[in-house]
Amino acid sequence: PTADPPETLVGRRVADVATAVYASSGYLERAGGGRPLEEQSWIAPDDSLAHLPSARWLRRTLPGLEPVIECNSVAAMHVLARGGAGLAPIPCFLADPDPGLERVTPPIPELSVGLWLLTHRDLRRVARIRALLDFLHMALGHQKACFAGEVRQESMP
Repeated sequence: PTADPPETLVGRRVADVATAVYASSGYLERAGGGRPLEEQSWIAPDDSLAHLPSARWLRRTLPGLEPVIECNSVAAMHVLARGGAGLAPIPCFLADPDPGLERVTPPIPELSVGLWLLTHRDLRRVARIRALLDFLHMALGHQKACFAGEVRQESMP
């Protein structure tokens, strides 16, 4: 997923990947889900993920934020949110199938990035690469609504 694929690669955009804010129901019960975002406990990306739209959004939206924990992976943020540590911006396709998480916000448009299938320019016409890219484009294309945060699926196939 990226908003800006490298110029050295070629390929196709498969879908939009939406991100929303999620928390566990246990956290929301303890912390009071109706409190303003700036009064909540946050799980945030650390400096190694400063390039992510969600990291930039948090800095801009909640400038004085002191997160309860910072993570160097979105997967860790997901697990910590499920465990009740606080709110976290997580891609919808990861969080929506998780029964341990609830959406706190709708998908945030400025956090949307593209899901791309990319390859090196010299490999784009190699039959096995082309076959794989075509297969993945078709298979992932069937999940566009899930990536876009438009449906809450129980699990992705």
